Amino acid sequence: MTIERFDANERMCDMVATSHLVFVSGQVPVTLDAPVAQQTREVLKKLDAMLARAQSDKSRLLTATVYLSDFRHYAGMNEAWDAWVDKSNPPARDCFKVELANPGWKVEIVATATRVLTN
Repeated sequence: MTIERFDANERMCDMVATSHLVFVSGQVPVTLDAPVAQQTREVLKKLDAMLARAQSDKSRLLTATVYLSDFRHYAGMNEAWDAWVDKSNPPARDCFKVELANPGWKVEIVATATRVLTN
């Protein structure tokens, strides 16, 4: 089985893909002082780009884990999520309140998807 590692360093990589699965590490927002809905849109845009690099997309998501710095952000995150998610193919999703590595981050999302490789 071939394993591809994207943007790897000695400690980790942003994404790992096998012939049929894609594992995307935690994606975080760029704009630290933005409301959670905007931060979530930024993260989802990054997730779209990562999945595209691995020949996948949001319709192929299997799971998503959403980490929030505060559950008061839940509605704002869901506002952005609901506008983005493929409603015909929603993933299994978990949501947790955690202390994120940067105090400006309100949301971080980890995902697993399938992919189709053409020969």
